[in-house]
Amino acid sequence: MSPAPHCSPAGLDAQSISDLFHGLSQPLTTLRCSLELAMMKQCRSGADRAQLEAALADVEQITILTGRLRAIIEAFIECRPDP
Repeated sequence: MSPAPHCSPAGLDAQSISDLFHGLSQPLTTLRCSLELAMMKQCRSGADRAQLEAALADVEQITILTGRLRAIIEAFIECRPDP
């Protein structure tokens, strides 16, 4: 039986992964907050509100997928054999 392959891409470690996902999370949080604030305004028509709700749902889906991707990458890093 052959040894387990090297699991993580070259140059990726826990800190660089953390930095990457932190950098991705910040604009998503800003976008989510901006959309929520826009939805709170009383002057929005039904069509505008529907578009804001759809955009907010998209941001939430991207956030969920980002979290799942991070978990997958971290699992690959953890299975990397010690040098």
